[in-house]
Amino acid sequence: MINALLGNWDKAGGLVLPRKVHLGSIPFEAPFYEDNPDDRIDMGRSTMMFDTEGAFKHARDAVIEGKPYPVKGLVTYKINPMQTGANRQKTVKMINKLDFMMSIDVTMSDTAWMADLVLPAATYLERMDPVSVSQGISSGPALVTRDPVVKPLYESKSGLWIIKQLAKRLDLGEHFDYTMEEYREAQLKGMPEAAAALKKDGVYEVGGDYVGLHKGFKTLSKKVELYNKRYKMAGIDPMPVYRPPKRVPTNRFRMVVGRNAYTTQGSSTNNTLLNELVPENSLWIHPRSAGKLNISQGDLVVVSSSVGKQKIKAFVTKKTRKDTVYMSTGYGVISKGLRTVFGSGACIAEILEDKNDDITGNMAMHETIVTIRKI
Repeated sequence: MINALLGNWDKAGGLVLPRKVHLGSIPFEAPFYEDNPDDRIDMGRSTMMFDTEGAFKHARDAVIEGKPYPVKGLVTYKINPMQTGANRQKTVKMINKLDFMMSIDVTMSDTAWMADLVLPAATYLERMDPVSVSQGISSGPALVTRDPVVKPLYESKSGLWIIKQLAKRLDLGEHFDYTMEEYREAQLKGMPEAAAALKKDGVYEVGGDYVGLHKGFKTLSKKVELYNKRYKMAGIDPMPVYRPPKRVPTNRFRMVVGRNAYTTQGSSTNNTLLNELVPENSLWIHPRSAGKLNISQGDLVVVSSSVGKQKIKAFVTKKTRKDTVYMSTGYGVISKGLRTVFGSGACIAEILEDKNDDITGNMAMHETIVTIRKI
């Protein structure tokens, strides 16, 4: 909206439209099952949730409730909801409701630890990936890909290998009857210069114009709608309306989530080198608030909410507000397979309440009010 008001849309130096690059593919037809339920389990639980994306909170609630239909199995790939989904005990409850759970991952994450079967995936240094489009803001799109630097270690396999083997065992092998080399060749069919550049340089700049490509929005007016007509029709505020957050009671704190520069959300805290930089997380608390609670630097405290509590060391700092506390994600793990980080820090997912954003279905991660007590 701000870019529209400033005339900064689709202009050089401004906010530009990603240019589409049409890559080829190997056509396939997914198997059809007549008795499949029509709707996703999480549909209809939020006003404007995208049906192509879904919402973990709603899916988890649906599994626990067994509505609109029971879910017996779960496959996770490259996700770790035991660390990233608010209210960890509810995630445990969902998993215990299943008959079977399989996890595909590069580490024995907390989610993999809970699974009945773990398939070890190859890391980005060990696998060949498809060609993908990287959008440059000022130079337009480029084609990039990834080739292995080392052979896969131990029993780890590529995602395509795993899918092909599972499909073969289910008599569905014909749907994935190709190699990654063949798939990449199909992607670049008719673009021999791209294939040569990728082999030589690892990147191919598509070139061409990157401004003046905009042909209209998918709004009812085809323009930037500061007043969104579809929102109005759906019963949602057609313009952004500020609503102040609820006040934090005295001697209590709002827990917020965030990132640090060393670890990637909850997935790389077990990395030995990164662990040397951040061996455990800590609770950020303002000096004035810490003083009122008789908390000094490094003291062990208990952080409690309506869904759980954790022990963690205090980090007294002015980097947070007096009514707000913070801790990094990815610690307080339950997986003994994460040998480097096991037994260190506290799990924020154990404390965060699973509040819901009514419009999108996303977790409202900054709504949890906690109490803090020095041990």
